[in-house]
Amino acid sequence: MEVRVNGDLGPFMIATVGVAGTLASALFTQRSAAQSKAMELEHAERENRRAERLEEERSVQEARRACYVSLNQFARRFHSVMFIYHRANEQVGPSETQLSDLEEARVAYQGIYAEAQMIVPGSVMSEAHATNASLMGLYELLKGVERPTHDSETAHADPETQLRDASRHLSLLRKSLRVNLGLEEF
Repeated sequence: MEVRVNGDLGPFMIATVGVAGTLASALFTQRSAAQSKAMELEHAERENRRAERLEEERSVQEARRACYVSLNQFARRFHSVMFIYHRANEQVGPSETQLSDLEEARVAYQGIYAEAQMIVPGSVMSEAHATNASLMGLYELLKGVERPTHDSETAHADPETQLRDASRHLSLLRKSLRVNLGLEEF
């Protein structure tokens, strides 16, 4: 059986294909736009997560920096007050103000040291711990507190030696803090 296409059917078929093409084109364009929009939203979401992560890292770094500044400041203050206390003790004895200053400096230092234990990474905490041991050993020596120790040098150290040791530890701590902040190389 042979099918003949009437001359009137040709323009109809062309029109039908044209309409179908136009409709398909609109659908493809809409689908492409939806995919582009989804990709754009996904990219924006990734950028937002990245920005949040960077902000969190910056916040943590700022908290660490503030803790480092306070730790250095209070440790140095505690050391200075113990130096003054020692000099007064060698001469006429410490005054009530010097005793009060010593206790205030110790309490303030212990507070920031406790905070540092929660914030400072292990690489810096080892030096902070050594500094704390040195400062508290000096404090106990100045206050006449007996403490058991396995270090024979520390057990019989005089305040001058302990002051120098604490100064050395403070310098090492400050360097460790600066290295961790990226301010200098170790």
